[in-house]
Amino acid sequence: HLWESRRVYWIVSSCISSSKSAAFGSAGSTIMSALLLHITGLLSATLMPHTSAELPKGIHSTPWYHEKRHCGTYYAGGEYKWYTSECESKLPYACKKYLTPRPHDLYKNWKYQTQSSGKLQKEEFSWSEASAACHRNGGELMSVNSLADAEFLVDLLDHENVSEAWIGMSSTFSDSVEFQWSDGSAVTLTSWQRHEPNINLEGSDLCVSAQRTDGNWKVRPCSKKLFSVCEPPSIPQRFDDFDGTNEPCAENWVRHGDYCYGTDLRDQTFLQVVDDSSCPPATITNRFEQALINSLISSKIIPGDSYFWIALQDINKTGEYMWLVDGKEHPVVSFTNWDIQEPSYNGGCVVLSSGINKGRWKVKDCKGFSAKSLCKKPLRAEEKKLNPQEGNMDEACAPSWDTESHLHHCYRVFHHEKLMRKRTWQEAEDLCQDFGAHLASLSNLEEKRFVEELLFTMFKGDRKRQFWIGFNKRNPSSEESWEWSDGSPVVSSFWLDMHSTDDSNNCGTYRAHRGHRRLAALNCNAQLEWICKIPKGVIPKNPDWHIKDVPWVFYQGNNYCFYDLNADFASAEFVCGWMKSGVTSILNRAEQAFIHKRIKQMSKGKQKWWIGLVNEYEGFQRWRDRSSVIFTNWEKDPPRNINRSITEVEKQCAYIESDTGWWSYSDCLSENPAICKTNVMFKIEKHYGPVDNDHDQQSGICPEGWLYYANKVAIFHEFLHVWSNAI
Repeated sequence: HLWESRRVYWIVSSCISSSKSAAFGSAGSTIMSALLLHITGLLSATLMPHTSAELPKGIHSTPWYHEKRHCGTYYAGGEYKWYTSECESKLPYACKKYLTPRPHDLYKNWKYQTQSSGKLQKEEFSWSEASAACHRNGGELMSVNSLADAEFLVDLLDHENVSEAWIGMSSTFSDSVEFQWSDGSAVTLTSWQRHEPNINLEGSDLCVSAQRTDGNWKVRPCSKKLFSVCEPPSIPQRFDDFDGTNEPCAENWVRHGDYCYGTDLRDQTFLQVVDDSSCPPATITNRFEQALINSLISSKIIPGDSYFWIALQDINKTGEYMWLVDGKEHPVVSFTNWDIQEPSYNGGCVVLSSGINKGRWKVKDCKGFSAKSLCKKPLRAEEKKLNPQEGNMDEACAPSWDTESHLHHCYRVFHHEKLMRKRTWQEAEDLCQDFGAHLASLSNLEEKRFVEELLFTMFKGDRKRQFWIGFNKRNPSSEESWEWSDGSPVVSSFWLDMHSTDDSNNCGTYRAHRGHRRLAALNCNAQLEWICKIPKGVIPKNPDWHIKDVPWVFYQGNNYCFYDLNADFASAEFVCGWMKSGVTSILNRAEQAFIHKRIKQMSKGKQKWWIGLVNEYEGFQRWRDRSSVIFTNWEKDPPRNINRSITEVEKQCAYIESDTGWWSYSDCLSENPAICKTNVMFKIEKHYGPVDNDHDQQSGICPEGWLYYANKVAIFHEFLHVWSNAI
């Protein structure tokens, strides 16, 4: 027996006759074992099943052959080097077993899961404060050295409903940046977010946080206050949960979390599989579960390419794929792992491959194709919800962002009328991220219909206008598969629309018209308009380049402002005039529908909104902009004034009702919200170029108390004066 850090090692010195034992994995040649590595002081990271290790620089490797499995070995004949040998070789080996610790109050509130453990500190600290707090509790800021650690971290943050927390990685400020774990362990795995690590924080030490959505890492200034995750100095139990859920799976099944996984190697159609209660087709909800399944199907020695049914199906033949669990649809899919050019058609069922593209998903015919089955059973009666984290549908969107009540997100169209210039795909994605958003993903048919209607309404179905969305195949690790920039799963057969003979067309666009082929693939360096998307309830940031001004709503060449404070008609007309606009006219049925939809969304109950009609012009026959009334939507036709002027007492002003859209009229001194309209376009980007001397404009900061609007400033004096003194 050798004792070291509460672990026991057993060494077997004779050759093993059992082929099952001989293929353990961490064996060696001649006198070889991981134990001897430890004795000679060369073992930098303990080798255990499912863990990672940093290999010494002196490792020697034989060529890899796909048909043979190779395992690490150690030669103790004097060179102290590592080699690879066929895993079927019969060699001595060493085992390691964790000792069961004594109960201790120190670990009372810690969470344990397989080989990982930790505890969330629910007090916001800087990174150094968080590290010190972990030390006081007998632990260390968490190191993430395996996929098991990464999965545990995501589950912990999700369980505690925390969006971000410190982990134990940091780098001190110097000429070179080297990230290290605070517990001194080797960095054997990294899981950075896109565009990370961002080391442009000048003069600052760099510390790393983990994000709840996917567990990926982000560089933050170490002074930022965040929650943090501690881990104990060692794991008291090996593979047993501390919450008492130590229930085993059936023979030949594998447990992972609260589920058991197995395979049925019979070739069957999908319809036959769903009728077999002994092997329910598996759902796959995240990358960690996918990694486990890849390992599971790799353990099945099957000649040639084989396929396994999973529970994903286009049930309604609409192109939208959903999970089918216990015969019921689960419309929200949180993770996908499609093969290249997939999903390839509507109405199919999904298999994953065990061949060259191991674990990748393909669409096959539900009735005519036969495959093996991947099975998944919950240990408890109820399966966890499959829905990913989304915005709250009851939350409102920020001004200038659009949505519908049944959607989880808000959307904003950035079009050239309000921009300094169009952008490339990456520039557009970066500008969306400046708001805390991403280029729009279309995760289901409802979102697709909404964006289609939004663009068609705004731009009259102009076929020439194309907008960047988040669909792309720029990620080298995606192996030519299309994906969304915000990480949303691809659940519809968009690839059919994205087909292009040009391999450089790697980014997706959406056209502003109805009909087929609204989506198209273009070169990512093309300059286009774009659409951003953000979850409901998330307040968009205000980037430095963005002009936060009146929330104008663009519709077919005009801007509209829905001024929701009550005022009499004259005051409403003054407010609109101040904003270089007038109280709105309504010229046709489409404009009527647009305005009615907007005020219905904004109003609480029945509400009246001023429109630009007053009966002083032949009894509501002309708009306030002097144009003729050619479209009306009166609830009751108003009287006409023929060849006579009206008194102030007789003056009536028109309004539109939010619930019905009918027009009517009332005393102009009544107080209602108003709708302003102008064809003047206001840019939402600040101009950072040289000042145009042909225009008397200068940029600067308004003095205190002054109001800015449209390159003008104003101040309101509180003291009363006669007109001559006021000037």
